[in-house]
Amino acid sequence: MWLVGYIAVHRLTLSYYDKQANPNPIPDDELTGHLIIDRFTDESGSLGAVTGYRPPYHLAVFPDGHIEQMLPLAVKGAHAKNYNWRSWGLAVIGDFRKSPPTDAQVKSLIELCRVLAIAKDGGCEIAGHTELPGSSGDPDKVCPGPHMPLGRVRSEALICDRPVAWPQDAQSIGLEL
Repeated sequence: MWLVGYIAVHRLTLSYYDKQANPNPIPDDELTGHLIIDRFTDESGSLGAVTGYRPPYHLAVFPDGHIEQMLPLAVKGAHAKNYNWRSWGLAVIGDFRKSPPTDAQVKSLIELCRVLAIAKDGGCEIAGHTELPGSSGDPDKVCPGPHMPLGRVRSEALICDRPVAWPQDAQSIGLEL
């Protein structure tokens, strides 16, 4: 595995219409891991062109709190320019520029970040996508957005109130190592 130093938190919504990138919108509450993978691997669309026609994110956190893995942790994702080789990308489903994530999403995101940080002996920084300097070609991009409680995620993910066992904890939430 490459030298991972960051956990990059992203927003992901495919509920918007874009003639080139997203001609068939999918409401957030209908989005599945398979649909995300299909959208990014469809060579007839432009979403996958930037990512080499594979999912850009390692993991996705859905509104009901369940987590699905898109890429093995040992595979580089194409989710944060200049940081892909040194970060794991987590997509949280929704648009957090407009509304907050569900309580279930926040709880799952905290647990997921905790497990991933432990994998790196606590040596990972948890950052929003656009908190990473130079990680987006769009200087006006805001990701994951002001409604994502990243301060809470950071503080609670890095406080272990129970013994944690890697890789058992990673496997308990379904991660492919």
